[in-house]
Amino acid sequence: MNFIKSAVAGGADAGLALGVGLFGGLAIGLSGLFQGKCAAAAADALGATGKGTANYFIVVGIVETVALFTLVFSLLLLG
Repeated sequence: MNFIKSAVAGGADAGLALGVGLFGGLAIGLSGLFQGKCAAAAADALGATGKGTANYFIVVGIVETVALFTLVFSLLLLG
């Protein structure tokens, strides 16, 4: 939020800032939703089988990567 505010104060287009804020927030929120779904499925499968912990961490890490890329691309668009 502070970065978007300072980018607009620095001369960035307000419409671009609004779009980046809305779509970036939506993408990060959906990434968090799917992280929760993946973690719940991983906990369920781990409780049932007791195996594959590393695979479950990899899946959650891939979903987290979507949020990180969204953050980086949002900062690059405004920077």
